[in-house]
Amino acid sequence: MDDLSLIFPSSSADCLTSAWSDCIEILGEYGLTLNLGKDKSAAFSPSWRGKTEREIPQQRPPGLEVSTEGYKLMGAAGGGDTFVNILFEKKLGEATKLRKLVEGYGDPQGCSLLFRYCIFPKLVYLARVMADRLYTDIWERADKELGNSFTCSMRLTPEEWIQKKEQIYLPLC
Repeated sequence: MDDLSLIFPSSSADCLTSAWSDCIEILGEYGLTLNLGKDKSAAFSPSWRGKTEREIPQQRPPGLEVSTEGYKLMGAAGGGDTFVNILFEKKLGEATKLRKLVEGYGDPQGCSLLFRYCIFPKLVYLARVMADRLYTDIWERADKELGNSFTCSMRLTPEEWIQKKEQIYLPLC
């Protein structure tokens, strides 16, 4: 098992070591082992925020990255605002790269399915989970980019995409 995040309140070295031992034991009961070879596992404690890596306990398994800025849990970020927005920018970059490939696909129905099942869910999930932490301008830019790309892929004009509704105002008597 990789992509492990250890999040705990204490900053002592023995706490990190005991938490690690507990993880090995619990996962071992299910026949799982920890894989730190991919450098995708991290430990975070709120008490480490703002400290340098040298100020954090050094007794840790090799391959376990110590984060002072934040953590990822189920794909969403927690911790400092900068950390959260950097993760969203990274995911937005991945979606933008995929969006450009989908635009060149050519088939509107296929494009619609690719957007619906491959691009939008990833960003919508992050926006729901991290909504209160994202900078509004980043989300507005992402929304505009993906909306324009979707309309282009579907061969829609802006007039067809934007719903305009005439409203009639009746006088109140």
